[in-house]
Amino acid sequence: PDWHLDPVKHALIQAVLKLTRGADPWQIYHALLQPRAMLRGRSALESVTATNLDKLIMAVSTTVKESEWSPQQARSA
Repeated sequence: PDWHLDPVKHALIQAVLKLTRGADPWQIYHALLQPRAMLRGRSALESVTATNLDKLIMAVSTTVKESEWSPQQARSA
């Protein structure tokens, strides 16, 4: 993907991967690409800038961690 060619997008991806170690790679992928109301329907990867990088790292990481605790998984834990 061309994401790695953009330094800010690359920084977002690397930070999210570091904060969500062990998470399902598909969950991370979907969290990076899902439309977000806070971004007027755009994804974190489409919207990330140097100014909002920290905020989006936390938003995406939180989404990944929340997806790990879906009701199905909570019952089996």
